[in-house]
Amino acid sequence: MPLLGVNVALEEYDDQALASLLTRVADGGFVWIRQSFIWSELEPEDGAFDWSASDRIVEAVGRFPGLRLVAVLVDDPLVPPADPDQFAAFASDFAERYGDQVAAYQIWDEPNLAASWGGGSVSPPAYADLLARVAPAIRAVDPHASILLAGLAPTSETGPQNLSEARYLERLYRAGAASSFDVVAAKPYGFDTGPYDRRVDESILNVSRILLLRQVMVEHGDGDKAIWASHWGWNALPEGWEGAPSIWGETDEATQAAWTVATLDRARSEWPWMGAMMIENLQAAGPAAGPAAGPDVENPRWGFSLLAPDGSSRPVYDAVTAWAHSLPDAASVGGYPADTDWAAYRGSWRVGPLGADPGDVPSGTAGTPGSRARFRFTGTRVALTVRRGPYRGFAIVTVDGEPANGLPRDERGRAYVVLYDKEPGLATVPLAADLEPGVHTVEVTIEGGEGQWPLVDWRVGPAPVRNGLPWKLGGLAAAAVVLGALLIIDARRVDWTFWAGRFLAWPGWIQTALTVGVVGLFWGAASLTWGRSPSYTWLNVTCLVVSLLVLPFMVFLFALRIDLGLALVAFSAPFYLVPDRMFYRALGLPEVLVIVCLVAYGLSRGVRFDLPWRRRASDLAESRPAATDWAVALLILAGAVAGVAAADRMAAAFELRTVFLLPALSYGLFRLVRSSEGTGWRIVDGFVLGGLGVALVGLIQLVLGRNLVIAEGGLPRLQAVYHSPNNLGLYLERVWPLLVGVVLLGRGRRRTLYGVALGPVTLALLFTFSRGALLLGLPAAVLVMGWWAGGRFRRLTLVLLLIGAVAVIPLLRLPRFAALLDFDRGTTFFRLKLWRSTWWMIRDHPLLGVGPGNFLDAYRTRYVLPTAWEEFELEHAHNILLDHWARLGLLGLMAGAGIQIAFWRAALRRERRDPLVVGLVGGMAALLAHGLVDNPVFFPDLAFLLFLTLALACGSQPGGDRHTDRQTDRQTDDR
Repeated sequence: MPLLGVNVALEEYDDQALASLLTRVADGGFVWIRQSFIWSELEPEDGAFDWSASDRIVEAVGRFPGLRLVAVLVDDPLVPPADPDQFAAFASDFAERYGDQVAAYQIWDEPNLAASWGGGSVSPPAYADLLARVAPAIRAVDPHASILLAGLAPTSETGPQNLSEARYLERLYRAGAASSFDVVAAKPYGFDTGPYDRRVDESILNVSRILLLRQVMVEHGDGDKAIWASHWGWNALPEGWEGAPSIWGETDEATQAAWTVATLDRARSEWPWMGAMMIENLQAAGPAAGPAAGPDVENPRWGFSLLAPDGSSRPVYDAVTAWAHSLPDAASVGGYPADTDWAAYRGSWRVGPLGADPGDVPSGTAGTPGSRARFRFTGTRVALTVRRGPYRGFAIVTVDGEPANGLPRDERGRAYVVLYDKEPGLATVPLAADLEPGVHTVEVTIEGGEGQWPLVDWRVGPAPVRNGLPWKLGGLAAAAVVLGALLIIDARRVDWTFWAGRFLAWPGWIQTALTVGVVGLFWGAASLTWGRSPSYTWLNVTCLVVSLLVLPFMVFLFALRIDLGLALVAFSAPFYLVPDRMFYRALGLPEVLVIVCLVAYGLSRGVRFDLPWRRRASDLAESRPAATDWAVALLILAGAVAGVAAADRMAAAFELRTVFLLPALSYGLFRLVRSSEGTGWRIVDGFVLGGLGVALVGLIQLVLGRNLVIAEGGLPRLQAVYHSPNNLGLYLERVWPLLVGVVLLGRGRRRTLYGVALGPVTLALLFTFSRGALLLGLPAAVLVMGWWAGGRFRRLTLVLLLIGAVAVIPLLRLPRFAALLDFDRGTTFFRLKLWRSTWWMIRDHPLLGVGPGNFLDAYRTRYVLPTAWEEFELEHAHNILLDHWARLGLLGLMAGAGIQIAFWRAALRRERRDPLVVGLVGGMAALLAHGLVDNPVFFPDLAFLLFLTLALACGSQPGGDRHTDRQTDRQTDDR
């Protein structure tokens, strides 16, 4: 947007002087002229208008096409209208008469000062009400109208007579005024310091205090709006001045000229959100003002004037006009609407108040022949604001004839912007950066998106201001830690030994039943209240209270039987979405159980319970860390570093919590208590029981014909508690090898029970019709398990794989599996496109990735290829290697590799025919094989499962101990 403007009082000049003055303004490089129109002068009586004075001014300005008129609608005296609707009616009449000649309307002036609000206390709500009436009245007759907030005067006072402009704007937002204005207007006078006084403080009056308003706008989500300077400058009164002193500070004329130009340069280079900057005045009074003209000649505002009373140029005028004429014929740093003079449109484009639309563009084409939008700018960076929505559309972009260097490229090497998004909204997309200084040209063509007005504005300069991650989360976490520590300290004062002894004296099945019953009560009560909107019905209040009261009992029970707590964590992992509101808006059940186990572990150590598992855990805690421990720590570090650098830190924080931190805490607890006799198998039992549970849920749904996904050819697919059958397949393919390992190599009752569970799990896994599970995961698991066990199992494996290969032949006749061979539009086609897009994502973010939880937004709004537009909503790269790198950067890739190395080294140190180890290596093989085409790690349930696998693979000691593990497993298995 052109910056240079000036305040004028055109009513002071006769016709000849007016034409001469406007010629000097236009020739001086000014674009904006700000002129006041007094309500009481134009409408002296209700309904009786005298437009003669305003007609003369508007017509005179209209003879200069390069000048844009900012009409200030005020009254004299500056008393708020007694009837705001009457003032709104006047504004409507004014806009209807002059809408074609007025570029912007400003409603009132300095309402944050008592002198401009009738002399009484200022009232942001009253001004907000005035705006809410006037703005719609103007827009009704002038749909293209741009509404400016009243110019807010700089003051450090805090009311009630005068109110700091930042506080006033804050209260306007609270009053709901945001929709009533398009631009914020400020008055950044320099006072006594120069343009590079960078102090930003409410108590300091300087140019930089305009940043206080910017901060308020960003905090209220209004960062896309511009700020205009309705008045600004430095006061330089002539030598020997005998009039009233300046209240805006004072400097000499040479300094005034230098500081004014320097401020314009600062705005162009540092403030891309800055719009028009209108210098305080052209002349403080008309040309007739002289020594005999009365008190106006003593007005200290003459110190701001560009022209002297006799019409001669002052140094500041000469400096500003020289600056304007030195600008290149291209847009400088700032934001520019679609209809800017520096943009040109050829072909079918339409330009209007919403932006620019490519017109009727046939599907699959890039506009009509020769249809392009072209934008000239000077600078090193350029961005484009687009209107996204649930429609197919892509913008193909070049800069200086080459593909834009800030965008991904399609198969033809074209740089493109994705216009699709799940919800309608505006987004500013960086197109190019690190360009050579000078003039550049952007060209845009649109594929699809006709009628959506996808091009909104152009931006030259730094990226838009973003909100940082709120520190409140850190404060809440710290408070939780402190409260937990205090709870443990208080708990040590209670004689827990008596109660612990009574509980542990009960039979094991009663302890298990009681613990499971308490957790079930919590789950039922929390699922009805946690994550829901507040409701004060009797049932909701009761359930909320019960869920909170049960938590201390869960802590006590887990402190005594941490093995049961961790078994319930393993059981609940696949149920993390039940209900989904609890997971997304509060904490899912597995997360709550991990936190309760952690508190219980701390409590048991603080209260000094004499528990066998605690003694074993203490020994383990004092041992040196295992390789898996270091690998897990590296993965958490990679997630944290990538999360801090992510574009959407809230999404990153959510995934860090659900996929990294809490599952990693469960790993630590698994490691600490794995060593006690039978504990490892109880945790495994919980994991298997959870897998059996989701399998049974899916099979019941199949029988009832509910919650099924109908795939190609009418194929019914199970999804159980998940949002996709593929997620169910990813989980069950990790349960299945463990069941098979125990059935083939185990002994006793567990072998029988696992054999019973194997049938439903296998059937459910088959009915997921997950191609990755059935064609990659299960064959890999069988192959690795047979090779690992050795002997006759290797021969059995070959037979099973041969049978499986024969069984695949009829599967390939089903449309769902036949699509794998379609390289033009099938699944394989989209996977290849997705991997290409992910590679571009990695090239742009090689070191830190896009961050946890940021893949979906980055892909669908930036990297999806135009030829793959049918699948925008993809949350991961569908490849374990690419997913680690794109999500977490190089450090995450190293962590993923470290986890695999540590796991296989730990497994190799264990008994080769240990049923647990055989099942674990089979599950890890399924993870790696299915991970070639899907995401086997970065979901909460799969993360819990990965960390459980690592903990179990370590055995009873950090380095693993074959004899102890084998003995423990045999004792447990014989029970």
